[in-house]
Amino acid sequence: FLRKFFAKQHLLTHPNTKVEEAESVADLIIQNEWRKNSERWQARMEDVRLALDKQANYLRVYCLTEFYDKLLMWGHYADSHRGYCLQFNMEGFDAPDKLGKVQYTGYPTFQDYYHSDRKNAFFMLRKSAEWEYEQEWRLVYDVRDFGHEEGVFVLSLPPGMLAGIICGCEMSPTVKARIRKWATERDIGNAIRVFEAKRSHDSYSVTIDGLDCEGS
Repeated sequence: FLRKFFAKQHLLTHPNTKVEEAESVADLIIQNEWRKNSERWQARMEDVRLALDKQANYLRVYCLTEFYDKLLMWGHYADSHRGYCLQFNMEGFDAPDKLGKVQYTGYPTFQDYYHSDRKNAFFMLRKSAEWEYEQEWRLVYDVRDFGHEEGVFVLSLPPGMLAGIICGCEMSPTVKARIRKWATERDIGNAIRVFEAKRSHDSYSVTIDGLDCEGS
């Protein structure tokens, strides 16, 4: 459409020009406009990036995943199975606007940012497609909403949101005992169940006996 439009305009002002030459001129016009627009978008994107870098100083992110049995997740984020995995009950979570699913896409553009309905957390909810196996969700909070400006910020979650703790299959007995003691002694009106992960004998995964993830 643009090629025909610019070619027609050129023929109107240069009636002796051949159609092929007019189309070549139209191609040059389109390429030039595209280059200028691309540079303008990139400049605006850089302005946005600098503004968000400044805002990022006030953002705090808590990362979650949909899965509890992925070996890579245990290896990367739980000290090679020596750590633990927390199970949260998200039913009744009272700040759904703070929770977002990470989008695994190409590098974001200004157009993507402009059309986003969560601009304050836009870049916090974008990752390379290479990380898609994580199926990550993120809680993103602005500490200024709580009267903070800098330093450590501790978010208190609603009682009952922590439903279970899964101990890694390489966790030491001493640490397991401390976790069980802590879960038993917490008086928050609900029982925090403690599970133990075990390596599967017929697949590259871990199994957790008795774990119910419905609503988590």
